[in-house]
Amino acid sequence: MFLEKEGRAVYTKVELGTRMGDKYEIVSGLQVGDRVIVQGNTGLIEGTEIQVTP
Repeated sequence: MFLEKEGRAVYTKVELGTRMGDKYEIVSGLQVGDRVIVQGNTGLIEGTEIQVTP
């Protein structure tokens, strides 16, 4: 999973829990306030400069 930190993509491992249909519970690896990249992350490379849009 990629997070946004200081305008760059940062890869972080997460631990998945229960599967609910096409979704998974994340049980560890994220902190409150982390900004998860949810679009445009296919082929993303660690450290790539990114632009955040609402």
